[in-house]
Amino acid sequence: MFAPASYAQPGPRSNVDVLGDLAVGCIGDVPDTLSSFLLESSDKMPYLRPRLTSYWRERGHLVFLADSLSAAARAGELPRLRYDPEDASVLYDPVDPSQLRRTITISIRHSLVAPSGLIMDDGRCRDEYSDTIGRSDVVLVQRDPFPETRAEIPPEGSWRTWAEPVVLGAAVGVVVYLFFTIRSS
Repeated sequence: MFAPASYAQPGPRSNVDVLGDLAVGCIGDVPDTLSSFLLESSDKMPYLRPRLTSYWRERGHLVFLADSLSAAARAGELPRLRYDPEDASVLYDPVDPSQLRRTITISIRHSLVAPSGLIMDDGRCRDEYSDTIGRSDVVLVQRDPFPETRAEIPPEGSWRTWAEPVVLGAAVGVVVYLFFTIRSS
C-alpha cells in the first residue's frame, strides 16, 4: 500500500536565485553565436557563475574557465567572455502588516573578445525584479551569507498605526458633538 504523495507549496525564491536569474537575463544570450568560449569572471558575487554556466551548458555551449589547462585555452583559440558584476541590491518596502514588496536589482558589465582581440560585444546591463512576499518569508529568501543579498527589514507596524487615526476620529467626533450641542442650547 502506498501513501499518497503530498506536495508542499514552494516558498518564494531566494535572493541569490533571483540575482542568478537576472544575470542570465542580462548576459545569458551574449554568446549565442558561439559553440564554445572561455569564461572570465571577477571574484564578486561568486554565486552567479554556477547559474550562468548551467544555463549555457543547457543551451549546448562548451564553457571553459579562463584558468583551465585545456589546449584550446592555452592556445588562445576561443573567444573570451568576461563579466563583472558592478552592483546588486535588495530592498523591502511594507505593503501591509504581513506583506513586503521585495525589489532586487543587478548591474553587470560584460565583454566578448575574439581570439584576434576584436571586440565582439561590449556592454552593461541593469535589470530589476519585484514581487510581494510574506514578512515571515524574509528569513528564507535571504539565508545566504552574501551582504548584497540582504536588506534591512522594515519594522512591523506599531499600535500608533491604528491608534492615532482612532484617537483623531474620536476627538473630531467629540468636537462636532459639543459644537452642535452648545449651538442648539
